[in-house]
Amino acid sequence: MQITQPQAVAVLGFLRPVFCPFGIRLLLFLLLLSPFVSVEAKPGSQASCKKIEQQIKQYTRLRRAGGSARQMDNWHRKRHQLKVRYSKLSCRL
Repeated sequence: MQITQPQAVAVLGFLRPVFCPFGIRLLLFLLLLSPFVSVEAKPGSQASCKKIEQQIKQYTRLRRAGGSARQMDNWHRKRHQLKVRYSKLSCRL
């Protein structure tokens, strides 16, 4: 049996809400999808957060003690990378 296009529209027509504006349909779709999509990063373990925090403090101490321009830039860069990683793991200072 071959289904023609008008028959297919008639059969599938009940799936499309007739009196529901597009914005409301989009909102309902997003609400139904939201439990499956997570925007937050996974929290890091306490041990990994603690280790990163100690490394950040170590680079802070090194920079305060001073050094050559090259060392200071290197420590600044490493400290910044650690702070970004710390933030992505949802750790708190």
